[in-house]
Amino acid sequence: MFGVDRRLLIIALILFVNALGSGLILPLLPFFAIAMDASPLAIGLLIATLPLFATLAGPPLGALSDRYGRKPLLLLSLAGTVTGFVLLGTATTLPLVFLSRVIDGASAGNVSIARAAIADITSRESRVAGIGVAFAMESLGMIAGPLLGGIFAPYGLTVSAFVAVGIAGVCFVLVLVAFPETRATSHHASLRLDDMLSAVQSPRTRVLVVS
Repeated sequence: MFGVDRRLLIIALILFVNALGSGLILPLLPFFAIAMDASPLAIGLLIATLPLFATLAGPPLGALSDRYGRKPLLLLSLAGTVTGFVLLGTATTLPLVFLSRVIDGASAGNVSIARAAIADITSRESRVAGIGVAFAMESLGMIAGPLLGGIFAPYGLTVSAFVAVGIAGVCFVLVLVAFPETRATSHHASLRLDDMLSAVQSPRTRVLVVS
């Protein structure tokens, strides 16, 4: 019987926040960029920046969480999310907007940590249900994000960005005070490039690394 674990709920909330923040800001970014005289190419690159850096950051963050634990890396990545949204809310130039998306994208790589934590706290029998809860929360975030973005759009991107800051800040506090470490850390583990390349090349693990 699958029982609801507090840690699983917090992990699901982290995934919800990532999706919510992306969905809340993404519809407003083109208008914000146009106001800064961005070209269509620049707008496309701006939208692509977050998923690109999230993809690049996922494997290293996951490997570091194996070495130092899930909780420290989750806190670090959530602090990065807060920083990225604060920078976005205060940005007055296009390069700063790009920088905010780079920071937020690298922080969004914590999805790999969250999914690893799910594997830590669930049994083989309940793992599918746990992953299902996480994916449901991600989907809910993608639904609620654009809706909130539309509600706050009349007040500008700055207000929307700081709403996202508040949501991510609450999530940071929850992880800090209510999320116990799920993995025994090993100081002998190391992040090796050849291990990462092997994972990408293997048909059995390629989809997990890229997704």
